[in-house]
Amino acid sequence: MRAFNYEGTEYRSMAECCKTLNISYQKVRRLCRHYKRAHDDPAQAVRWCLGVDKLSHLEPRTPQYAQDLVKSYDRQEKFKDRIYQKFVESF
Repeated sequence: MRAFNYEGTEYRSMAECCKTLNISYQKVRRLCRHYKRAHDDPAQAVRWCLGVDKLSHLEPRTPQYAQDLVKSYDRQEKFKDRIYQKFVESF
């Protein structure tokens, strides 16, 4: 990932920033993947995670957001099928 500034400190990566600020790297990464402003400026995702700024439901999304929704739905359906098969086999 590219370097960015947050509150005057330059971080070489999101992982370094998240470790320093004790926030979830996965959450920041997901915000950067799903929202355009965070994708352009990772510091925005950090501000959202820390509660400095509020994340609006009107925030513009990236194309990866739609892809992730489809993948999530597919994983959920596979899980349901697997659970149903285990249930049927138990009888």
